[in-house]
Amino acid sequence: MSAEDEVREAMHEIQAAWRENRPRDMIPHLHADVTMALPGFTAVIKGRHILATSFIEFGKSARVLQYSEGDLEVHVVGETAVVAFEFQMTYERGDYRGHSSGRDFWIFARDDDRWLGVWRMMMDVTDQPA
Repeated sequence: MSAEDEVREAMHEIQAAWRENRPRDMIPHLHADVTMALPGFTAVIKGRHILATSFIEFGKSARVLQYSEGDLEVHVVGETAVVAFEFQMTYERGDYRGHSSGRDFWIFARDDDRWLGVWRMMMDVTDQPA
């Protein structure tokens, strides 16, 4: 399997874990100090358990009605990889129905024989009533 394919598989496992409402299953694919810059760089969260918990909390407060991804790009340079893709999501949170879209951007680093997510940010995020 190529390095690009290995990174795609790691990204797939992370995405599947949150989409299938089992965010704790993404933890083995995340570096202990993975960092996520919140949209607009308003804050950062650090640590794989905190990142997984953010997905757990989202799952408790919102119901995803539709989710799709496209335009996946994977670039590997040595022991580092960049993954970017577009997303679209329609969700409900209480009485609110929203539509969010943007680009998800991840950086992975090789750790022995596997790729771990080390950094994440979402760019060009829009959120509006659906």
